[in-house]
Amino acid sequence: MIRIGLTSQALLMLSPAEIIAAAKGSGVEALEWADGVHVPHDEPKAAEATMIETLRAGLTTASYSAILRPEAEGDHKRTESIFATAEILQAPIIRFFFGGHAAPRPDPARRSQLISEARRLGDRAAKSGRAVCLSLARNTYLDRYHEAFALAAEIDHPFVRLAWDALPGMDPNQASAFLEEAGSKVAVIVARHLKKDGAATGLAGEEASWRRRLAAFKLTEIDPKMGLFVFIGALRDGDSGGPGLAEDVALLRRLANEVEGRTS
Repeated sequence: MIRIGLTSQALLMLSPAEIIAAAKGSGVEALEWADGVHVPHDEPKAAEATMIETLRAGLTTASYSAILRPEAEGDHKRTESIFATAEILQAPIIRFFFGGHAAPRPDPARRSQLISEARRLGDRAAKSGRAVCLSLARNTYLDRYHEAFALAAEIDHPFVRLAWDALPGMDPNQASAFLEEAGSKVAVIVARHLKKDGAATGLAGEEASWRRRLAAFKLTEIDPKMGLFVFIGALRDGDSGGPGLAEDVALLRRLANEVEGRTS
């Protein structure tokens, strides 16, 4: 079943309590908590408190996201802390951004390093029954569809997949085609409508594209009980978890019902 979630990255200026309230009020089913401003990987007590408040609100923590710089992870202490935090949050998915702002293009040596690190992360994820998702995003090492899919194929690890995102400036039909091509390599979808300048607008402007994308995503489902997560990744300008978020949630849920043959 396709489940609609919200990443806390979409509401960077709000506190965890405010994000939980916005999510519950909009009809979101699950949350992805982000490392840094909301749930730092080195503050286990804060992670535990956030996990408890999320459950009390009737929401699921579906994912934990963090930036990873493979070349700076020599002793693996930070990644281990990230996994520990995901375990406290009870998040079955860890979504990594490979490289920070304006990451350089991966040369052969760096590419080999990325593959090695991704496989290590997959091995670590397997120990706790979690999945690692490498996120497509601009200003990271995975900012082009073809290269990301080729990298995922080369990594070839059962616990390492991709988080698909609509990259800014990409033709909607091409973006959808890449998602269809990726198939089971994609485990998570980040839903947002970005203009060429990177500004976010409501998802309704690409309703046909999102219907097509959710239909392709549904085809990858193995176990309906596990759920397929679509995280709303950005809110339109001026919306802080209010009507705009509720509209996007309602649209995605309606489209998910369509592709799954449900009437409500």
